[in-house]
Amino acid sequence: MDGLYGSIGAAGLAGEDIVVGAVDRKVGQRWLIAEAKRIQDERGCAVAVDPKGPLSDLVDDLVDAGVDLTLVEFASYVDACADLWRMVEQTGGVVHPDHREINDAVRVATWRNVGDRRVFGRRGGADISMLEAVTLAAHVARSQESAGFNVW
Repeated sequence: MDGLYGSIGAAGLAGEDIVVGAVDRKVGQRWLIAEAKRIQDERGCAVAVDPKGPLSDLVDDLVDAGVDLTLVEFASYVDACADLWRMVEQTGGVVHPDHREINDAVRVATWRNVGDRRVFGRRGGADISMLEAVTLAAHVARSQESAGFNVW
């Protein structure tokens, strides 16, 4: 949220399961522009971002760099948080290769109320950017029902 870290996560469908993974996490966020462009060019994947979220100030720069963005509005992000939580806790179907960056983000995440729903939140300003990244990627992968990876 404060821009100290930026994270790229990936998700794709594997049968009925959604596979999520940590791609990269670094200090700052400007590096995300060139890296998103590189990954999209190499893999032909979607790049998902919440246009009013923590990366809102980079949306124009991403577009100017030639990144084809899939914009996930906040209402859809609320659904994405609920869907990911439901899959993990109730129905299964979320798989990840035990990436430390995902585990660390999940460990420090809390819930933040949004009306009568909730989204992943930060306790004491903790960095959950990787959890947010894989949540967006999983949402796009499920909504597009593609077998490829969707990267944020």
